[in-house]
Amino acid sequence: MTTKITLTINSRLAKRAQEYARKKKISVDEMIEKQVEELLRREDDEIAPAVKQLAGILKTVKVKNAKKEFREHVLRKHRG
Repeated sequence: MTTKITLTINSRLAKRAQEYARKKKISVDEMIEKQVEELLRREDDEIAPAVKQLAGILKTVKVKNAKKEFREHVLRKHRG
C-alpha cells in the first residue's frame, strides 16, 4: 500500500534530487523512500550497515602496554 505525501523543499535541492534520480534510473519517490527506510533502519540498529559489513575482518590483537608500544612505533617510524 502506498500513501501520497507532499514535501516542501529547497528548489535547488529538488532539481539536484531529480537529476540524481534520472541518472540512477529511479523515481524521486523511490529514492526518497529508500533513504527514509535506511534512516529508520539505522535508528533501529546501534551499528550502521556499512560498519556491520566490516565486522570480523580484522584480527583482535592483545597488547599489554599499548601506550609504550605506540610510542616505540612512532619513534621507529620517524627515526629513519
